Amino acid sequence: MSPAATLADDAQKAELERRERAMARWRTQSRRIHFFRRALPGAMAALLALLVGWIAVRAVLTAMNEAKGAAAAIHMTNAVFHGRNESGRPFVLHAREAVRDGSNVNQIQLTDPIFEMAAEETVGARKMTAQHGLYYDDKKMLYMNGHVVLDDGQGTLFHSETAVIDINKDTARGDSRVVGDGPQGHITASTYSVDQKGQHIVFDGHVQGRFLPQKEQEP
Repeated sequence: MSPAATLADDAQKAELERRERAMARWRTQSRRIHFFRRALPGAMAALLALLVGWIAVRAVLTAMNEAKGAAAAIHMTNAVFHGRNESGRPFVLHAREAVRDGSNVNQIQLTDPIFEMAAEETVGARKMTAQHGLYYDDKKMLYMNGHVVLDDGQGTLFHSETAVIDINKDTARGDSRVVGDGPQGHITASTYSVDQKGQHIVFDGHVQGRFLPQKEQEP
């Protein structure tokens, strides 16, 4: 075989090998493209399913938490709470509606609360009413607001908007204007406080009063 023929054969073999390598690369690339064409839609569907599932799980967890909170809160109508302060003096707390907090069992929201402290030998009964109240059972603290009325048990009524009652210490105070009317006359002030088991009522700030002579006082 002549040198020219040998060179031609070598060139033909090299071309065939190049074509085979190119064809192999094309087949590999084709298989890769085919795989991704099939895999990508599946992966997208899986991600979509995972997202929908997570949304559903979050919705269920939220509903469970709301249901748990609703179930934990205790609603009562015509509620009555009996107790004694640290000196043993009995008291009664009424409410048209009461809601015991689910996260804090000692916290009770009250609607139309009525607080009554029992009389003792030397101390008369005392009564306070309001539109709203918040009672802490563990601390024996009562917060009242909205048309607060204090009845001192001796015929005098004191009207205010707020009252903070420390049942254990048997004291009360209000940081809003107070108006009092009774057999002894009329008084107004900016704030008030009740201490000494209700025997002393202290008025402070812009105090104005009109007291009746003893002969004019109601029997």
